[in-house]
Amino acid sequence: MVAFIPTGNELVPAGTPVPAGKNVDSNSVMAGAKITAWGGKPLLYPIQPDNLQQLIHTLQDALGQSDIVIINAGSSKGTADFSIPALESVGTILSHMITSGPGAHTSCTITPDGKPIVGIPGPSVGAECTMDWFVKPLMDRYLGQTTQPIKVLAIYQGNDYPATGRMFSLVRRAFLIRQPDERLFAVPVDIGDSRGMDRCNGFITLPPAGLKRGTEIQAELRYPYQFL
Repeated sequence: MVAFIPTGNELVPAGTPVPAGKNVDSNSVMAGAKITAWGGKPLLYPIQPDNLQQLIHTLQDALGQSDIVIINAGSSKGTADFSIPALESVGTILSHMITSGPGAHTSCTITPDGKPIVGIPGPSVGAECTMDWFVKPLMDRYLGQTTQPIKVLAIYQGNDYPATGRMFSLVRRAFLIRQPDERLFAVPVDIGDSRGMDRCNGFITLPPAGLKRGTEIQAELRYPYQFL
């Protein structure tokens, strides 16, 4: 059982009217589908308001019913983000950020009895990436399965990516195109494209040292190779 807790006063359930200043809770739909596809049973909670005591109560309830808990909210951003104090009340926070983007504001917490809590960011791209990077390996471990991301070699076809001087790599959505000679071209999806996840079929990593057009790189597939 994997519990998913969406939080934030700005959220409304998917399929309901969206007033000005509100966002659709699409991550619950995404998380439920992924958990099911990976062999788990999702326990999807209703949207939790920005209230510390209520969030602590919901976390305690989820920990009593599930093996893994996911809380969907940032770990260090937002005007009323109670994730960190709520997590501190139920366990030990191992990390509250990761050195990657998207998904930098991801937290990892362990409870006294060994249950993991993964805090994933609110933006949909970061949420989906961190589900794949952190939740799937946890579920595979619980189910006794081997985590095997599908990786292929591709030729980078974007503009030259300059060195950034940052300490972390940037993960970019990409459209992988299979050529008649079976080579793969990786075309990065515009970072500002809000529908980019609909169109991308893979991910590529842009290293801090930069990347030249025509360089052979590793790409991670979102779908089986035969669908490229």
